[in-house]
Amino acid sequence: MLALLSIGLTVGNVALLKVLTFGLEFFLARLFGFLTMKVFAIAASIAIFFLIYWLLPNGKIAARAVLPAAVIMGLLSEILKYFYILALPRLNFQEVYGPFALSVSLMFWAFLSGLLLLTGAFLSAQRHGRGVV
Repeated sequence: MLALLSIGLTVGNVALLKVLTFGLEFFLARLFGFLTMKVFAIAASIAIFFLIYWLLPNGKIAARAVLPAAVIMGLLSEILKYFYILALPRLNFQEVYGPFALSVSLMFWAFLSGLLLLTGAFLSAQRHGRGVV
């Protein structure tokens, strides 16, 4: 059922892009779709970091205190994702860990994401500690 929903949404997305690009060349429609998805991915990353930094602390924190850290960490997470994709072939996880390469790769990605999350939390806490309201 979920696969059918995914296929339906994908087909709807392609049809919507054809309408929005007024039937332009396939390359332009794909480029427009790629850029649109990147914008939404960055916005989703920023929103996730914002909600984590705003709702999870034990105490009331002003949204203005966490917004800059969420924006910075959302952008950095997208950049880190591409650096990780470029560095992954050079890390030789398959050669070193053999059949466990996928598990180690995911653990390493989780470690890097955790570092990013904690860095943003530290920046947010510093800003909140300075009394930014």
